Amino acid sequence: MRRRDALVTVGGALSVTVSGCLGLDSGTDGGDANGTEEAGGSESVSDSTNSPDSGDATGSSDGDGTDEPESGDVTDSLDSDGTDAPDSGDGAGRSMAETLGVSHLDGRYHHSDDPFLQEGTDVIAELGTNVCKVWLDFPSWYYPYNSDWQEKYGSMVSVAQEPGYRELFEGPFSTYVLKATANHRYPPNYFRDGMSDWDIEQERERFAALTEHLLRTYDGSGATFVLQDVEGDGWAAPEKNPSYQLPVSTIDAMQEWYRARQAGVERGRAGVESDVTVLHAAEVNVVLDAKQRDASRVVNKVLPAVDLDLVSYSAWELGGQIAGDSWLPGQNSREQFDEAETLVTETLDYIVGQFTPTGAADDVLGADQRPLYLGELGVPFEETGPEAGLRELRAVLEPSLEWGVRWAIYWQVYCNELASGDDPAIGETVSDDQEVRGFYLVKPDGSKAVTWDYFRELLAQE
Repeated sequence: MRRRDALVTVGGALSVTVSGCLGLDSGTDGGDANGTEEAGGSESVSDSTNSPDSGDATGSSDGDGTDEPESGDVTDSLDSDGTDAPDSGDGAGRSMAETLGVSHLDGRYHHSDDPFLQEGTDVIAELGTNVCKVWLDFPSWYYPYNSDWQEKYGSMVSVAQEPGYRELFEGPFSTYVLKATANHRYPPNYFRDGMSDWDIEQERERFAALTEHLLRTYDGSGATFVLQDVEGDGWAAPEKNPSYQLPVSTIDAMQEWYRARQAGVERGRAGVESDVTVLHAAEVNVVLDAKQRDASRVVNKVLPAVDLDLVSYSAWELGGQIAGDSWLPGQNSREQFDEAETLVTETLDYIVGQFTPTGAADDVLGADQRPLYLGELGVPFEETGPEAGLRELRAVLEPSLEWGVRWAIYWQVYCNELASGDDPAIGETVSDDQEVRGFYLVKPDGSKAVTWDYFRELLAQE
């Protein structure tokens, strides 16, 4: 997923019938979060994969200029096409409000005079979910509007102590998924060249400090904090090259990196009595060709050697494959909605079989949930139009909820990608819906997107 190229190139369940799945081609199976270093490059996955994060709202036109139908109409059209409306809850012992989440960062517009971090998370709370995802990372880049951030911070704890983050963490959410990177060295994906003993200890110390800070500061809230990286395959591969296969040296180094982060969280948890839960997760985003051809990826070459609390899947490749797009290895250009449920289920089965969970997440899992979550999923609605976009989103989301992902986090509140493909300047804003790709809950014109009513329907049917 693409964010801002000016940034560090860290180089019972839902009862639904989803008509569609990922098919297979012949011959295939189906900067630190604390900003301690200056930003430079991009933090994107190894290619031009969709990395949405926009926000728009209903009442605008879709990408071809036609009027966008009411979101209820879109849902009805899907139901009449053979897709059952979702039943209440997630059926796995956790309500939908505790399972469905939304990300907020780097949007290209805003709609109030409130600090941007607060504005976006207020929108998430208004939606009705208790799960939000934000970047504990370069806040002056990701949350620039109406805000006064330092350019650099000495630690992740110093970012977490900022009034804006303290207000967020004292807010209404039960779960905070945070992009967190120790970043004692530059670039943040320095580990590709190997880790010294000092590097390993820095990772441990910084993650231990943040974990202990969260446990002690928010004791009594019962909140869950998940500390994760972002799209590990993009961080591991140089030059944003989607065909790059990880060499043994990078595999070994990344294993050490994840072990150090995990050990730091475990060190921070030790000896602290708190009703707060802090977990560590690794995120993968190029899975299909590993599953199909055993290509050398993080999921099958790094994760099996590392014990982790959780794994996150940034699932852009899955939605693209179902819709017949092809931008990553393992995808083909054949639309596969008719096989979507099978494809989603088999892919999630494959990921969860690649790592050994520590068991630390057991207390936050519902009865039928697994220590795997969708860290990102979404659709560029200005390009697809509302009906086709919602069909693609549902084809990934609903089978994933049925399978038992712990969280499914939509990308995002306000769209972060311009339709032009240009990298906007910090603080630049847009007001025309067609200026963005359409990864949003709320559009540039302030209206709600079709996703708003779809998610509200899911959240209301508990």
